[in-house]
Amino acid sequence: MERTIRIPARWLTLALVLALVAAVPAVADPPAFPNIIEQGYHVRVIDQCGQAAGPPTYSIPGAVCSEGGQFGNYIYYSEVFSEDPGNTLVGRMRMSGHVEPAWSGGLDYQGGLYLSPPASFVGERLLVEGRCLAIGSLGIFAPTGALQACKSTADLPFGYTVFDTSGDFGHDAFTNVGTGIIRVTGFGSFSSFAPAQGRGTMRFGPGGDWGTNLYVTGGEIVDPDGNPAYFPYGFTNWDWPAGAGWGGDLFDEDGSGNLWRVKPDGSATLFATGVPPGHVLACGGRLWVMASENCLRISPPGGGHIKSRILYPR
Repeated sequence: MERTIRIPARWLTLALVLALVAAVPAVADPPAFPNIIEQGYHVRVIDQCGQAAGPPTYSIPGAVCSEGGQFGNYIYYSEVFSEDPGNTLVGRMRMSGHVEPAWSGGLDYQGGLYLSPPASFVGERLLVEGRCLAIGSLGIFAPTGALQACKSTADLPFGYTVFDTSGDFGHDAFTNVGTGIIRVTGFGSFSSFAPAQGRGTMRFGPGGDWGTNLYVTGGEIVDPDGNPAYFPYGFTNWDWPAGAGWGGDLFDEDGSGNLWRVKPDGSATLFATGVPPGHVLACGGRLWVMASENCLRISPPGGGHIKSRILYPR
């Protein structure tokens, strides 16, 4: 004898709704905004710095700003995938914060990126640390993204490198190798220039009250003769954004997610908290933090949305 079991329609409806909810994949939380303490500044969060799948599985060991010239108006940055360090790319981002397809295949195990100006001994090129001849060598890329040459440490020292654009330092290159700063006047032609407090970031001053001397991680300032002096504030990860709204000040991320505004006299005030760890970079009149978790673009006051996001599929 057959028995028919009738299920109330409301139960069927509830079961269908639950099944549909279970079938929908979980959506990751949207990227968080930092807390900008000073009023009026505009923040754009670039989700995962443009990586189209998540969660983030790569790091950004280097980033550099190009404002015009053969390399255009872009930020170029290294992408090294954590599960496969040999799988690396050089990406580039427009000033709007939109990421373009990978600009170049890059090098295995790549690190820092450095742009050399037209007046330098290299010419206008992008230098990429990585495994070109061996781990610790440099690849030299043309504006098209083509690898033009590989240089060993016998040609160029391996370390954080900057090129003088003011002419006060002879348009030479300077590399922080950790035990000191090396002056490079040509391939295979370099000499000791100044002491250093460990390998770290270097930048030439933007002029004005800051001058054009060489600023080194930890607060060291080196003049064209290689003589060091010491700044009252020990900057670690910094740059000087240009234009109105920035006051000509230095902005430094202290390694704890705090961004500080620093005056030429060494006084500092807290500008933002909750900043992801990454490379601080001034580019296009804005302040950027290049981090694989989320990249940030901070713009000075002057219209538009205070907060905005660019989201990529996860």
